[in-house]
Amino acid sequence: MSKGGAVTTARCPFRYALLVWCLVLHTGSLLAAPKAPEVYIGSKVAPCAPSPILQDGEVYLPVTFRYAGLPVTVFAEGETVVVRGPGQLEGCLPALQHQGTLYYPVNRACAALRLSARWDEKANRLSIAPRVDAIRPEMFDRLMTLRILAGYPLTARLELERNPGQLIIEIAEAHLFNDSTLIPVNQGGITRIRATQVSYQPCLVRITVEAEAMPQYRALSARATTEICLRLGVPENNTPEAYTVLDRLLDAPGSELTGLAVTGIDVGTSEEGNPLVVVRTNGPAQAKVLRLGSPPRVALDIENATIQAQAPAVPPHTPLVQRVRLGQFTEKVARVVVDLVEEAECVLTQGHEPGTLVLTLRSALSRVQVTGLKGLKVMVDPGHGGSLSGTTGLSGRREQDINLDIAKRLYRLLEAAGAKPTMTRYGDDTVGLRARPAMANSQGVHIFISIHCNANGRPNSARGIETYYCHQHSYRLARTLHYRLVKELGAPDRQVRRRPGLVVTRETKMPSVLLEIGYMNHREEDRLLGTPEYRQRAARAIFNGIAEYVGASTTAAPVAAEEAALAVEELEDAVVIEEGEAAATVEEQEGQ
Repeated sequence: MSKGGAVTTARCPFRYALLVWCLVLHTGSLLAAPKAPEVYIGSKVAPCAPSPILQDGEVYLPVTFRYAGLPVTVFAEGETVVVRGPGQLEGCLPALQHQGTLYYPVNRACAALRLSARWDEKANRLSIAPRVDAIRPEMFDRLMTLRILAGYPLTARLELERNPGQLIIEIAEAHLFNDSTLIPVNQGGITRIRATQVSYQPCLVRITVEAEAMPQYRALSARATTEICLRLGVPENNTPEAYTVLDRLLDAPGSELTGLAVTGIDVGTSEEGNPLVVVRTNGPAQAKVLRLGSPPRVALDIENATIQAQAPAVPPHTPLVQRVRLGQFTEKVARVVVDLVEEAECVLTQGHEPGTLVLTLRSALSRVQVTGLKGLKVMVDPGHGGSLSGTTGLSGRREQDINLDIAKRLYRLLEAAGAKPTMTRYGDDTVGLRARPAMANSQGVHIFISIHCNANGRPNSARGIETYYCHQHSYRLARTLHYRLVKELGAPDRQVRRRPGLVVTRETKMPSVLLEIGYMNHREEDRLLGTPEYRQRAARAIFNGIAEYVGASTTAAPVAAEEAALAVEELEDAVVIEEGEAAATVEEQEGQ
């Protein structure tokens, strides 16, 4: 007994120590949670929430990430993510869904945008910066023209060294196209050019021109430019006379010294209210106008010119113009791109000041002003349908069925008031995204309304009404319908938002909106959307908004008694629409 007892007593402290050690390890693991990766644009931290993720060795960024300080926009379009930079830089990338957020591969995005992305696994850091695309030396006898090309304006710091003879070019806030490169020259007293990425934090590229003696140079480009251009040479010998001869050669007129440059851009409006884009250059300029589609854009190509200006800010409420982008389209063509919120007619004229080009824009979309509901052509688009099922509520109800039910109710209200409604689908049919605006455009309707229900990746975290539009002429309709839905349904206001990536509102030529009438993954809103009374109230709120928009009385629809009859009649239809659901869901509806 005593021997057995001694053994037991000896083991207890060991077990206790082991338990304590496990607890320490477990607690430590909880306290030492992995740090979220940091994202840098150049040498500055860029907020990124949610954090980047790693998938199959590739870094993905959320579509909500903003490239601070760079003219880059990102938006989702269907199952792809579109990234757009200055000029014609654009890429369409596969989207990755993760915890309710869309992500896209950052390396592929940066490659399309002439940016560089570098992931430092050890530092847990993603660094993004403009990329030095090319270093191009051109020798003419004893003179070199050195061009350093990038897709975004860069600034260089220059320094001369005598022993050994070197010209050092340092470019901050940039990445080199590779970690290092060596370009042999061995001509005109210049031996070679070395380029290295000195560091990624802070971002610094160093380009060194090595020579037999201390070189002399002239800067031929602006301080911040997409093409750093230098003319340099080395004296034939180390005498004052040789340096004097070199100075004369460097200062001689040349094509680089007399080249045209875009020096500034302004955005404003004319007395008639039409938007104006004014391009200033340092000499007589001619431009070719190109009209581009999907999305609508106007491009100005200025021959024999370089970009030496920053993209301008577009004043709030400027019609038609979404933003203005600049880029060096080719080595000798500067391109100014005006992104439009809708199709536009354009006229390019010479300004009053020398070297000034004025682009005047006018809307090209046909919009017929209609007053009153009688004869008003409204296309009602029940979102999704058929194989395009949309989301599914917590109750199991399908969004496409809810959308169709509300659309049918709105159709009846409009028809009873003397309007001429049509629908993109009348049953559980598959209608393509681009087919819907095409139907509206071909039938010449006055208003297009797309009805949807919402969802996100976190159940019960959001509820309320969201309204989307694309073109400026749709804003008043969006605001009016949104206000009515929020007020008459008593739902939270999740704002009216402009979203250029939605096909049904972007491709329509008339005022058009997309309405998100509540979140189906919110328990209370899913319950409400499952009741015919609530769907009737939603249809009535949209109808009242349309009536207000066209200046008609909101009493021009069926009276309350008629609406009650509609609600009872549609209650049966609602069950039939959803009879393919789980039996528990149908029983729940029948018990309401």
